[in-house]
Amino acid sequence: MTAQHFYLTIANPVPGDDVGEVAEGWYVVKGSRVLLTDSAGVPIGEEREIDRDALTTAKRLLRARLDSKHRAFNRRIEYPKARRPI
Repeated sequence: MTAQHFYLTIANPVPGDDVGEVAEGWYVVKGSRVLLTDSAGVPIGEEREIDRDALTTAKRLLRARLDSKHRAFNRRIEYPKARRPI
């Protein structure tokens, strides 16, 4: 089976210096289940029954995996550059 590649938006870009953040993932479909894999197709995590479609299910699995590591909470905060007073 060939691993399907996808991107997941973690944080949308904000005008200014923040370019946002994405996560990259791969998955394979086995029957009615989706399994997260690495780029070579080797399983790296959980598997789940397909909800709406395989891609949506894979994105949910990856988001849950990242959230379990507190990735969204501990991400680096980018502050805008301070302006000089007039």
